[in-house]
Amino acid sequence: MKALVIGCGSIGYRHVSHLLRLGVEDIEVSDTNEETCERVRKEYSIWASPDTDEALKRAPTVVLICTPAASHLPLALRALEAGAHLFIEKPLSTRLEGLEHLLEVVDSKEQIVQIGYNLRFHPAVRALKDSLIAGKLGDVVAANFEFG
Repeated sequence: MKALVIGCGSIGYRHVSHLLRLGVEDIEVSDTNEETCERVRKEYSIWASPDTDEALKRAPTVVLICTPAASHLPLALRALEAGAHLFIEKPLSTRLEGLEHLLEVVDSKEQIVQIGYNLRFHPAVRALKDSLIAGKLGDVVAANFEFG
């Protein structure tokens, strides 16, 4: 399996580390910032390029999209056309335009597409949701949550 991480800021960099710990040996990176690519090359000794088209031509099995959310949809479409499975960091997009087209493309392909949402099944989050639905917390006007 060849994994391509597009966008190697904080989240993408972390994904590279996780992939290595999971035993994925063929990892490549594409980031528009050449300094970021150089940092990844030095630290992990992996191929990195600021040219995403070049990276997609290298036939990744899976693409992890870790760029700013406004670029997720166009990158997802390009990765699907390249034949890769997808992991897209949340949120999927910053707007609804283009989502139906993405769904149509996904439905016409056999690739797996997953949106990152790491706390969806966390027991504390599920318990809070159940309490809200059951009305155990009264009328909630506002809430603030921080995770790291």
